[in-house]
Amino acid sequence: MRIALLCAVVSTALASGCGSSSKEPAPWPAARFLPASADLVVRLDLPRLRAWSHVDQASATALAGLRDLLDAGKRTCNLDLVAEASAVVVARKGPLTSGDTTLIARGLDRAKVTGCLAAIASATPSVKLPTDGDVFHVEVSGRSLASGAFLPGGEVVVVSRAGAGVAPDAWKTEVAGRGEAPAYWAELDGTQPVAVRVADAQRTVLASAQVGDPLVLRGKVVAASEAHAKADAARMRAIAEYLQQAGTGTARIEPRGATIHADFTATGAAQIDSFVKIALPVAVGGGAPPRDLVADLIGAPGDCSLLAGAVETYLGASLAKAPPSRRAELEAQMPRLVPALQKSYVDACTADQWSASVVRCHVDQATALARFERCRLLLPEGPRGRFDQAVADALKAFTP
Repeated sequence: MRIALLCAVVSTALASGCGSSSKEPAPWPAARFLPASADLVVRLDLPRLRAWSHVDQASATALAGLRDLLDAGKRTCNLDLVAEASAVVVARKGPLTSGDTTLIARGLDRAKVTGCLAAIASATPSVKLPTDGDVFHVEVSGRSLASGAFLPGGEVVVVSRAGAGVAPDAWKTEVAGRGEAPAYWAELDGTQPVAVRVADAQRTVLASAQVGDPLVLRGKVVAASEAHAKADAARMRAIAEYLQQAGTGTARIEPRGATIHADFTATGAAQIDSFVKIALPVAVGGGAPPRDLVADLIGAPGDCSLLAGAVETYLGASLAKAPPSRRAELEAQMPRLVPALQKSYVDACTADQWSASVVRCHVDQATALARFERCRLLLPEGPRGRFDQAVADALKAFTP
């Protein structure tokens, strides 16, 4: 859930964005296909994002985990979803493999999408894409994965429910029928190019991003109680401190009972560049595949074993930068110091189930000593205190 909180003071251009204004956009016709309740909803105005001067740099990080898939679409279909669509909405409820997921795209050429479906089916024998007028289905190795449709307004919708497509007759009836957008649609900020809603039992995060110079990220966290809000605010301040120390911009966090209002502003090319280089990798797990982001969103822990290598790299970089007068002494301690510190990191991570973003921060910043040390600020207060004590205990034997 830490990424959801990061969204209140940070953002990514595609994987997750931040904002707080709740101006109500007019419901899209396809919004009726969204899950009635959703853990994660992302709405993107792609022309406005493409006009941003930092979009290529941001996309390289935010879309890293999807790059192979997007490139395959270009090769097989000559279809570039990010470059050709005018807007995209993605919503998910539950795990990706067994939950409900909806993708809506506007502005795509129907003939090109139809040709793409045919090209995929022709190139991959295990994939079947049966079509029936305006509707189609996705089957892989005989298993139904999703159902799709071309709507009269020009929208393309793809739906997976409980990890599978909808029965053909039921899907055709649903596409021809009517329905209303879920209530949370009205909470998405329709004035900004990125709008996000993340919800679980403890909190709901509403966020949006105003891209440009300045880059302004606004968010609102509605917690289940004032106690939850207090803990979330402390975590957000730690994240904000980390980002501000890294020169990525300025944060404002204002708790009001069970609600937290926050914004983050990066001004000028230097700050925005630092934000894209530092904040986006933290938010999306250093460009790792989307499963790392999803695992963090639903509270699953990161891979603690990765910290052993990160600690070894960090200590090696520290040794290389040590004053010549102390280098020989430190080098002699390395055979004992490395495993002792590795154990402190891995044990603390395992005990408190550090999120993927915290683990990836340490891995990605292992050679940037000050940034590596600030990764601990992404931890909540309790786990951070226990980790600090574990490291202090491990270092006692090496204190002169």
